[in-house]
Amino acid sequence: MKVNKFPWTKVQTINEASPILHIKNAMPKAHALEIGQAIIDISKDPTYKDMSNLNTDSNTGCWRGKPHLSDHMTHEHKYFLSELMMACSLEYKEAITKLVDGELKHRVSEEWQQATNRMVFDAWSNVNDPGSGNIAHSHSHNFLSGVVYFHATGTGGINFQPQNYLMGASHHLWPWHGVSRYEPDDGDVIIFPSYLVHDVESNPHKTRQRVNMAFNARIMDMEPL
Repeated sequence: MKVNKFPWTKVQTINEASPILHIKNAMPKAHALEIGQAIIDISKDPTYKDMSNLNTDSNTGCWRGKPHLSDHMTHEHKYFLSELMMACSLEYKEAITKLVDGELKHRVSEEWQQATNRMVFDAWSNVNDPGSGNIAHSHSHNFLSGVVYFHATGTGGINFQPQNYLMGASHHLWPWHGVSRYEPDDGDVIIFPSYLVHDVESNPHKTRQRVNMAFNARIMDMEPL
């Protein structure tokens, strides 16, 4: 006897996914190393105002500079980083659009599709010394977030922790239960939803500093709460 003896109609949707996009070789490694060294040089400049004294409980051993596109950086680096963040964000938006199907299509409205025309970025540079990392946190109330990696190979990974895992609400065999770990290389970019909690592992390298630029994107007419 067949179990399916009724004229069933099945609609499959995705309602709990937190898409993470890892773009390998988003920039040439030589260019990544060049920009990373420029940021290290800025971090050693006593005239540059940094954010190292902020959030010291979650930022121990890390120099954090803001604004990222300052007078200390060349015009070439400013333009390149702005273009890179926009290009990767558009790629992420396209990846999300392909994931949404079935009954969730109505959530990808025309306004949402046009949102990138009003996307503005806020970013900051990070220089992690050996042994330093960042505790779990999120970038809530933004549209999306990402990290551009300049000096990354061999300096540890980043872990993403979905809410169902943090709350202990899902079974350990559930496919979306647990931590997603990424270990980026020089020149990579990782983009993720801003609400997704993540932590950065302690830099295990004995001598190499981890240098990256974290950024948030928000819609210009949607001020963060």
